[in-house]
Amino acid sequence: MQRRVALAERPAVGDVLFGVAGALRSGASALAVPGGQVDNVGGERTDAPLGAGRGMSYAAALGSGTRPGAQGSSRNGPAGLQATTTQGAGLRQDYVAFLTPVGSTDAPAREVVRVLKSNIDPVAKGIRDVTLRHTRYGVTVFSHTQQSLINMRNAIEENTVTRNAITVRVPNKRKPHVRFSGVDPEITTQDLVRLLSERNPNLQLDEETCKVRVSFRERTGTMAHVVEVDPEAFQRIMSSSRISIGWTVVRAWEDVHVATCTFCASYGHGRSSCPVSNDAARATCMRCATKGHTGIDCTVREGDAAVKCAACHRAGLSSAGHPAGHPQCPLLMGKVARLRARTNYGGA
Repeated sequence: MQRRVALAERPAVGDVLFGVAGALRSGASALAVPGGQVDNVGGERTDAPLGAGRGMSYAAALGSGTRPGAQGSSRNGPAGLQATTTQGAGLRQDYVAFLTPVGSTDAPAREVVRVLKSNIDPVAKGIRDVTLRHTRYGVTVFSHTQQSLINMRNAIEENTVTRNAITVRVPNKRKPHVRFSGVDPEITTQDLVRLLSERNPNLQLDEETCKVRVSFRERTGTMAHVVEVDPEAFQRIMSSSRISIGWTVVRAWEDVHVATCTFCASYGHGRSSCPVSNDAARATCMRCATKGHTGIDCTVREGDAAVKCAACHRAGLSSAGHPAGHPQCPLLMGKVARLRARTNYGGA
């Protein structure tokens, strides 16, 4: 499962750098790096940071950390959802930042890493326990500690070269979202949190901070409500064995929804906001990745050899064997991991 997560984005800077130490331990003679280049592991390292001792790799200076993604809650969701929210999705890191180049470049991530290596000593600046990952627009930085990201941002802004070459964005963390499923449709959105609090006093819900963000009817005729809660309430909900609303026992699990477009088979937006939805020729099948039709008109079925993920295919990832939107889609799992990295679960 962890290998699938590693495919969630294009070559990960952290994975490549951490692989150097692994290759040395295993006695490998060379390590492939993005772009087809090969570093001679047996020779002197050329990617060591400023101020690092001889033989220390850039990854060693940054600190090993853990891979981004979530260790996940113990509460299971519907069939298949657990695959995206448990250890199969990696270990969660609690803070995230985005680095993008100021100027235009054909390789944004490589340019950001090049500038960082050439101008910033992570040891001297207190930048540790971080993992860098390539994205289409630059580099995403994951860390267990907020201070590491603050130190990194300060180091970039204090250095004339990096300040003019790299834009740093540290987004505000979102509150956890919980989906309550199987709710009686007669219970209104306005009454949901109040009734939850009355029937489940152990949850200690604050009606001022708990907000219903999304509501929709389920296939069974019941309602599902996605509620934004504070970190403390989230922990109590996830550890509760039984939750009732009115006369009904409901199911609850963390909602880490990533919008999926059923028209163009892309992540990040729905069909109603798809920028190409007016062009039938640009329709892309969720099941077989073929252009010209959508999944509802496709004859390919689960298990067929023709099943293919259009989103992964466009990203250059392994696309065979799963449709777009599948819980174990490597691209989707990566997006879920990043969403959880932007979520405030409490703690330091």
